[in-house]
Amino acid sequence: MKKIILLAFSVASMAFLAGCGTTNIDCNYKGMGSEHGKAIAYVHTHTIGYHLACLYPIMGDGSLNNAFNEFNKEAKRLNGSKVDVVYSNTTRYWYVIPVITWIITPTISEVAGSVY
Repeated sequence: MKKIILLAFSVASMAFLAGCGTTNIDCNYKGMGSEHGKAIAYVHTHTIGYHLACLYPIMGDGSLNNAFNEFNKEAKRLNGSKVDVVYSNTTRYWYVIPVITWIITPTISEVAGSVY
């Protein structure tokens, strides 16, 4: 019975979180600059999605490409003309619930960097 409840909760959370993404912005550099000049903001973007067998987006798009697109949209919204990406990563959680997550894989990507 517990396995059925866990499976139902997993499926419900998958539908709820698909296509979600967050963007955090920090504009408080306290007057500090970098080799590229003074940044407008530091932007950190996350995207969440579910992919078929780690490859094809089926619910949301958690790919690194989509995370870069969201990062660039935020940079343009802040009137930035250049970006300096300092971190990017994609994590595929294929190992969480064997067999189920081998087929439908939760994928989270993140990109962080400065906007000039």
